[in-house]
Amino acid sequence: MVAKRRAVVTGSDAPIEVQRLLKSYDPAALRWNEPAGRYVIVREVLVRGDRAAKNWLRGVLPTGTASLKLDSDRWGRYRRASSRSTAILRA
Repeated sequence: MVAKRRAVVTGSDAPIEVQRLLKSYDPAALRWNEPAGRYVIVREVLVRGDRAAKNWLRGVLPTGTASLKLDSDRWGRYRRASSRSTAILRA
């Protein structure tokens, strides 16, 4: 029997390897369904994550080449979302 992965709702739902990367943020405030929160989680995993964190990310991201295409409009929205993510930083 294959174990089902738990759905990611916030950064607190990620494995401990990912939560360690989010120590500068409030993981419960990083919501996966909001672009700003998802951007922060993905960015931290890609920039600072170890193999376990990157394998987890590979498992939760959609598969296929269509999901990897970012047109300029979507990229602009992600960049704006990342600038709003600073509001999520802990004081």
